[in-house]
Parts: sequence; C-alpha cells; structure tokens
Amino acid sequence: MKKKLSLILAFTFFTLLLSSCGTGSKISVLNSLDSELAELYTTSSGDEDLGDNLLKGKSIKEGDTFSLSLEKKLLAEPVDLYAVDAENTTYRFPKLDLKDSKEVELTYDKKTYVAVITDNKGDTITVEAILTAPSPDDKLSNEVALSEADDLTVLYPVTMREKDVPAVEKQIHLEAVNDTTPNAMIIRSHTLEAAQHDGLNSTAESAKKTLVSLTEGLCKTMTADDMFINRIDDSFTDDGAYYALQANVWMSGEAIDSSISTPVRGVLECRYYGPGSPLLVALSLSDEEGIENYSKIASIILDNASISSDWKTSDGVAVAEAKAAEKAKAEADAKAAADAKAAADAQAAAAAAAAAVQSDPGDTWYDYDGDYYDDYDPWSDAGDSDDEWSDPGDY
Repeated sequence: MKKKLSLILAFTFFTLLLSSCGTGSKISVLNSLDSELAELYTTSSGDEDLGDNLLKGKSIKEGDTFSLSLEKKLLAEPVDLYAVDAENTTYRFPKLDLKDSKEVELTYDKKTYVAVITDNKGDTITVEAILTAPSPDDKLSNEVALSEADDLTVLYPVTMREKDVPAVEKQIHLEAVNDTTPNAMIIRSHTLEAAQHDGLNSTAESAKKTLVSLTEGLCKTMTADDMFINRIDDSFTDDGAYYALQANVWMSGEAIDSSISTPVRGVLECRYYGPGSPLLVALSLSDEEGIENYSKIASIILDNASISSDWKTSDGVAVAEAKAAEKAKAEADAKAAADAKAAADAQAAAAAAAAAVQSDPGDTWYDYDGDYYDDYDPWSDAGDSDDEWSDPGDY
C-alpha cells in the first residue's frame, strides 16, 4: 500500500514539474461580443480542420471569461481562433500571436468584430475578424445614415461592409466581408417627382405602371449608364403598407469590379411607403450562384429601414385582412400539427407502457407471438429460483 502511495505521489510531482516547465499555457478569453458564444476552436493558422470544440458543450455569456489551455507546440506559430455565437455566426480571427499573451478579448467596435490581444507586459494588438459569407439569417448590427435630411437609417449585417466608392448622396454600397462570389449591393433613397407620387397614390395598377417606368432609369443612375444591359421581368407586390416592384436585370460585370468582363445578374427592388416617404431601392449584383441569397438580404434590409408610416395602399385594408387571415391559418395549422403529434406521442407512450406491463423481461427467449409465461411457471427463467434445473436456458 505504501509503495502504491509513493508511486502516486511521484507521478503527481512529475506532472506538476512538467506543468511548471511550460508544456502549455492558459489564456483568458473574454467575451465582449453582443452574443453568447457557443463554440470555440483554435488551429494552426490556415488549417481548416477545426478539431474539437474547446468549450465542450458549455457557453460563454456576454461579459464572461473562459480560461483557454493551449499546448506549447500550438503557440509556437500564429493560430486562428474560431468563435461561433448562439445564432451560429462564425467569426475567424486569423494569425493570432498568443505565445506571450495573457488575455484575448473578443469585442465589437461598432463596425466590425475584433480580437484585442493583451501580452504579459500589458501591450495590446487588435486583429479584425473574418466572418462567414452573408446569409439572410445574419443579425443586422451595423447602422448607416442613408439620408440625414429624411432622418433615414438602414441596418445591414455584420457580414457585409461599406464599399469604398465615390460618395453618392443618399446611397450606400455594400459588399460581403468573406465571400469569394463577386457581389455588390447598393441601397438608395430616391426622391420622387410630384407626378410619380400621383401615380403611386391612386390604384395598385397605376402604382405598378409608375414603378415599372422608374426601374430602368434607376438601374442606370445607380451604377453607370453603359453598365445596364437588359431588364428580364418584373414582379409587383401590394403589401398593404407599401407597393413594391422587384425586377431581374442583367448588368455589366464592371458594376461589381472593373476586372469582370462577363455580365452579372442583378435584382432591383423598389418600395413606396406613401406620401412624404422616399422611394427605397436596393440593387443586388452577383453571379448566378449568389444572386438569390443577396436579393433576400437586400429585402430584409429594406424590411428594417427606419420608415414609419400609417399610409395604406389602395387595397391596404383588404390586403392587411388577407395577411392576418393567412397568419391565423398558419398558426392554427401549426397548433393542429403540434396537437396531433402530442396525441400520437401520448398514444405511443401508452401502448409502450401497456406492452411493458404485459411483457416478462425474464422470459425473453420463451415469449413467442404474445404467448407469455408467468413467473410462477417452473420452466420460466424468472431468476427467482435456486433450483438449477428450473432454468432451461442455462444448458
């Protein structure tokens, strides 16, 4: 016994000795993002194999700290730190030099996400995150004033950034932070003429004609006259709260980048919210692979623009009632489906419970076609008899 204890103590001492010799390092990771962190990974810089989640099923709430243990060999070179928040947005902080660091703070600086690394001397270095490609599920965390005169702001996702182009009044250019697909998005506030207001304020048919006539000119003025190629088709919507026209167009590749020589797809969406409100326009440009994704994001940006109006379209009341009825039906169908599932689950549980009462776990090898042997049958294997001959299954 003493020998075993001595070996345990020796092993413990050896383990502590290795720890003190610097086989690894502990670094505090402070979550100052605007969301709870659900996953955390570190890899050698450029390695796409993320390995195991270092949080191991736990999470780091906003403002909390996690002690990250890293092996010395991993710290010898820069590492990539991957953080995944509760809404499944992935942030990659590339090429972090952590070998002399004591803390990494992941934070949001109102424009993008960054890792602020503090070393043992108290010096800091900031590394900007690379985000995953934009998706319609992204949070709209960035805000920009689109028209100060109209007190109009728009929100856009953190996976996009303002593109550095010549300033155009009441217009913003966006591009994806981390997407190899050529893409661009232009959001614009357009001032209407009196005649156009008149056309949009009468009937839905008149509003559609007015928006159609605006579309081609907007495509030209939002990029450059020689970049517009063709408009394919238009889709009109009477939402009740606004009129909208979505047009599919072809544009020169130069609308995205001067190096692109082939035409690209575009989706132009115009929305009218009533007298006193500007026409909001979003032009999404991408190749075939990404255009549907970016046009959806553009629509969501328009959904969340800071326009409040009590105006209704000519059929606004009827449209609102139809939308309310559609929503009520969807909720009723969802409830009916949930109730049906609960009833089926309860029925299955009751059947399983009834089967469990009737079954004899000890008679597994002798219960055929529902003919069960009771425990008092001397030939059953109930496990409650000392007589070795009462258990036919033993030989």
